[in-house]
Amino acid sequence: APNGTNNGDGSMERPFNLAYAIEDKAKTGFFQPGDVIWVRGGIYGGGGLTYFNSHLQGTVDRPIVVRAYPGERPIINGSIKIYKPNVIFWGLEVINTDPNRTSQYSGSFPNDIYREDAFSVYATNVKLINNIMHDAAEGVYADDRAPDVVIYGNLIYNNGWRGPDRGHGHGIYAQNQQGS
Repeated sequence: APNGTNNGDGSMERPFNLAYAIEDKAKTGFFQPGDVIWVRGGIYGGGGLTYFNSHLQGTVDRPIVVRAYPGERPIINGSIKIYKPNVIFWGLEVINTDPNRTSQYSGSFPNDIYREDAFSVYATNVKLINNIMHDAAEGVYADDRAPDVVIYGNLIYNNGWRGPDRGHGHGIYAQNQQGS
């Protein structure tokens, strides 16, 4: 939950914060294949500069699901980076509210604006389902280390920035050397 803490127990009464749950608790093995992590409504992060690093890891037949709590709207103001396989992110809105969308530098990595990808995927068998991704650098960046990513039912819009050389950014930027 947005008001969650590192000292919670993951219950409705004592929720974890999102960063702690998907990174630190994931590294300890707290979450097991097949678990569902319900993300409560509200705003997580700030100014688009927050990175949420997921180290959750399910199995092919029992992925870990990170999903919007029914009837609520979780908004991630930042970027979700996925480093482990077999996870599903479902029903989240990922945005960047930094108003600066123009760089004075050419190229793909300007240092005068702070715009990251909504989702960056660096692992196999990740599914992004029914998310909303906007005002980021890319809606989805799927690295060549991330075969078999499924991007389904998402709304992706208004991503990128303007540099002196051209417009930059994509809705989906996918690479692969194997898989599909």
